[in-house]
Amino acid sequence: MVGDKTAILDIRARTDDGRDLNIEMQIVNSGSFIHRTLYYWSEMYGENLHAGEGYDVLRQTITINLLDFKLFDRKRMISLYQLKEHHDNAPLTDLMQVYFLELPKLGREPIPPPLQAWMQFLTTQDHRLLEQLSHTSPAIAEALDMLNYISQDQEERRRHLSRKIALLDQKTLENRVKKAEERAKGLEERAKGLSDENKELRVFRDSLKSVTHKLLEQRFGPLPDWAKARLEAATAEQLGAIGSLVISAERLENCFL
Repeated sequence: MVGDKTAILDIRARTDDGRDLNIEMQIVNSGSFIHRTLYYWSEMYGENLHAGEGYDVLRQTITINLLDFKLFDRKRMISLYQLKEHHDNAPLTDLMQVYFLELPKLGREPIPPPLQAWMQFLTTQDHRLLEQLSHTSPAIAEALDMLNYISQDQEERRRHLSRKIALLDQKTLENRVKKAEERAKGLEERAKGLSDENKELRVFRDSLKSVTHKLLEQRFGPLPDWAKARLEAATAEQLGAIGSLVISAERLENCFL
């Protein structure tokens, strides 16, 4: 939080390639900081191993300490500690890496531009410089947006949250409308298919009715109104049944049983 001299930041993360990170920003040197750092590193490293697993599952664990005070009596801003052999500095493993970045020493040595920008972001109180830095990196822009959010008072946070919820609600509504339109289109296409199918069924039924009507007239003569009405109301299946009885039926009535 801007202007807050007691804040402590502690972030745990895992990179895409499986490395575990513990990023801590310490404002005040409370003493025994190195012991504390090693303890936290060992806790994080050991959490990778579960009962029944082999030691080969242990992942590279990196601790990055961003310090707003001077911890070491040297000019170098960035210090990296690893496990190495005492005489020839041959590395034992890269599973352990502990970084210390002493922010008060910024500017005493050249560092890569992206890291320089982040260090300036973490140390400056100049809002104009923060805005300039946000244009150099999307990640810094996102961090500045979050910094501005957590620096707001309660009322500002409420308004920010309300705007965020409104945008989410609008997006949700748009998605629902889109899904409804897609569903309506699908139903329309399905109805069209059913309509075409029903049309074919109606043509088939009408043809069957005409054939059945002629068979009945040839067998029993002109049909009375009640027989015509029964044919008109009959389904395709019923018309087929009526036609199958024409030859064997002795009376017209027997065809409509």
